[in-house]
Amino acid sequence: MGMRGWLISTSVAALALGCTSSKSSDGATNSAPVETVDAAAPSLCTTDMRGQKYAPSMTQTGKAGVFKLKLLNIIPAPAAVGHNTWELELDDAQGNGVGDATITLAATMPDHANAVPAPATISADPLPGQYSAMNLTLPIPGLWVFTFSISTPADAGAASDTVVFTFCVAD
Repeated sequence: MGMRGWLISTSVAALALGCTSSKSSDGATNSAPVETVDAAAPSLCTTDMRGQKYAPSMTQTGKAGVFKLKLLNIIPAPAAVGHNTWELELDDAQGNGVGDATITLAATMPDHANAVPAPATISADPLPGQYSAMNLTLPIPGLWVFTFSISTPADAGAASDTVVFTFCVAD
């Protein structure tokens, strides 16, 4: 058998393996493609090592060193496809709670041109330096970069900084 014959027979065999047929109670034959799922296959987040491993109360210092942002809790934990809520604590470089900051969050995927369509609502909690990021909806799994832009008003010293967390989000 030449190379062309081998390719044709291999292709026909592969197609035959991808379909099954069965007879229903009325004797009709049904053909449908078979999808095999390897239960032992690793998930995207176990093979992509670029993100940080989430742990409650993990802290990241801002790029300018002005603020420290602590992820007190992520619901669900770790972050997942769908709706997420993040409980945050913002401190200055000396570890003092900062309660009068404006915080915005941009969530993007570096491997795609995807971003969260509607930004999360970040509001101050009653405790000084505590904030909640609500309505953070992540539409697809993969590596996400969460960039928090933080600023304080002029009467509080007019400081600004950017804090970045990177997580692989599973489905």
